[in-house]
Amino acid sequence: MLDTNECKCNFMKRFLFVLFIILVFYSALNCLALGMRVDNNIIFSITTQKSKMWHREQNTISINKTVPIIWTISDIKYLSDSKIELNIILYGIKKKDAYYQAECAAIKTLLFDGVGKGLFAKPLLSQGENIVNQLHFSYFQTLYSSTYQNFISSCEMIGEYKKADNNKGTKFRVVVKALSLRRDLENHRIRTQLEV
Repeated sequence: MLDTNECKCNFMKRFLFVLFIILVFYSALNCLALGMRVDNNIIFSITTQKSKMWHREQNTISINKTVPIIWTISDIKYLSDSKIELNIILYGIKKKDAYYQAECAAIKTLLFDGVGKGLFAKPLLSQGENIVNQLHFSYFQTLYSSTYQNFISSCEMIGEYKKADNNKGTKFRVVVKALSLRRDLENHRIRTQLEV
């Protein structure tokens, strides 16, 4: 027969174990709920040969414009230490939003994925798009609605526009002022100068 102290000890162990399980379950539910609330624009990346394809739902950051549904980076050139040329193929786009979407795709690739093997091989923001958008919502709302143009040197359509279809892509050549973008992030304290 168990003594009273052993019973109390066993009871406390079981109680703490159950409490621990409840806390873990509660934390998991909170993370899931937060993720569902924040991740309306979850990025699913599919690695292909020498390129990455990004699937996105429509972004609700700007009211009357949308970000690309699907895009591929087909070629990257460092024009200088401050400018990068990206060849982007956009799929499923409307003609009226095509240039805006190409420019945003270039900026988002630089911010959250990094490009090539040079100075900007790593993403400018290592925390991830959803976390950064949540922490600095007003900055990114302004960026995607107007100030993104400050970081685009040029954007041109290569070839003909392809109708909104996920099998046919419209090609763009976009030159991004990468160093200016990085400095702007540092000036707004979204990125630290020590961040690699």
